Order: sequence, then C-alpha cells, then structure tokens
Amino acid sequence: MSLWNGIERAMHLGVYGEKWDALPGADTRQVDAADLSIWRNNFGSTSVAVPDAQLNAYLQDLLRQWQKALDAGDRIAAQKAIRTYRAAVEASADATPPAISPLHSEALKVGSEILSPN
Repeated sequence: MSLWNGIERAMHLGVYGEKWDALPGADTRQVDAADLSIWRNNFGSTSVAVPDAQLNAYLQDLLRQWQKALDAGDRIAAQKAIRTYRAAVEASADATPPAISPLHSEALKVGSEILSPN
C-alpha cells in the first residue's frame, strides 16, 4: 500500500478530476512507510501537542502498534490502531477542559489520516 492514497485523501488531491500526479515533480512511486518522515513527524507531534504524560504515552503506544502491524503486514490491526488513535485525539480535544488544543488535534488527525492504510 502506497502512502500516496492517504496523502491524496488528506489533501483532497484530484477531487475535481485534475491529474495532479502528471504535474512535473510529482513522484508517485511506491513509498515505504518506514522511509517517510510522516510517521516520525506524527510521533514527534504527539509528544509536543499532548502535555498530559499518560495520554501522550497512550497515543504514542498506538502509533507503535500501527507501525508494528504494518511491518507484520496486518492491515486490519494497523487500521484499528490508527482509528483508535484518531478517536482518542478527537475525544481529548472535545473534553472539558481539552487535553489537546483544537489546532493540535486537527494536525494530529490529518497526520493519522495520511497514515491510515485504507
């Protein structure tokens, strides 16, 4: 599974039928998730965006589960981990008081959408 599918969804590329991948410089080769900085950025962003140590550890554990499942070729487990991550981020942003700021919540959700192995 190429991460380009997740990037296309998150950025809404081609929603009006445009051939964005035909543009000069658009390289749609298969990319291994382990080689992208997206995962590292989401992992690092979680550290910065979530000041609550217990919630931070939980979210980072979910990202590790996602990576482990992808490495094992288990797409279902990877999907479950990233969906649980996204749900936890949303619930934390909606809490009173919020454990994650709305801005950080949106950034983490977009990152998780890109990582989602759909």
